Amino acid sequence: MKEFLEISTLNLWRFNDWESRKDLIFNEILDRNFDIIFFQEAQFDKNINSDLNQIEIINQNTNNFYFDFSPAMIKSKSKNVSLTIPVEHGLGVISKYPILGKKIINLEKFEDDSDFRILVIYEIDVGGKILNFINVHFSNRDDWAENHFIETLKNLDESKVYILIGDFNIYDISKYKSLYSSMFKDSFIFKKYISYPEEKATFDYVLIPKEFNFVKLETVNGLSDHSLLITKIEI
Repeated sequence: MKEFLEISTLNLWRFNDWESRKDLIFNEILDRNFDIIFFQEAQFDKNINSDLNQIEIINQNTNNFYFDFSPAMIKSKSKNVSLTIPVEHGLGVISKYPILGKKIINLEKFEDDSDFRILVIYEIDVGGKILNFINVHFSNRDDWAENHFIETLKNLDESKVYILIGDFNIYDISKYKSLYSSMFKDSFIFKKYISYPEEKATFDYVLIPKEFNFVKLETVNGLSDHSLLITKIEI
């Protein structure tokens, strides 16, 4: 019997223009009723909401599922302006399936990179199947992102089933196909798309095990500076 899973990813673009965007995000999530949605550039900004991080805000205004927010760093400045209260900045997820556990891995910090980067590996029980989802947001320079991608692949446990998803900050992931094609299928090979409209570029991807199949892929613009990337997969 075929089983399907709808997973999505969105770089939230922090709290930029949040008042004009938040209802669009809430409504899209409610209308789509995703199985799992991953976020990058999520924040806990007490200057905006003293009680809730951005993932909690979205979850409370949508489906109230399982969720997690994992800070990668504390930001004390925004656009070179000091913040009254520092902001937690990181990755998150909302899942209708139970999150059994998570592991955070610190990625290499490059000398000229102002940001710290992490992997968050979520162990999720999808109808009795234990899948490990790796939420990624690599550094925004080609060589840094390439190193982070290689570092991520080296952290995989051959005994586990992984799905990699998020903002890879890589213009064309297929150029690294020799590194992952023995293990994964990628969303960009399945269907060409743009996920960063301002540059007509693609930075966001989903990599699934070779034994899984992509069934559908689409993008939605206008929620962030990145597109919402939606995939349906057969698992």
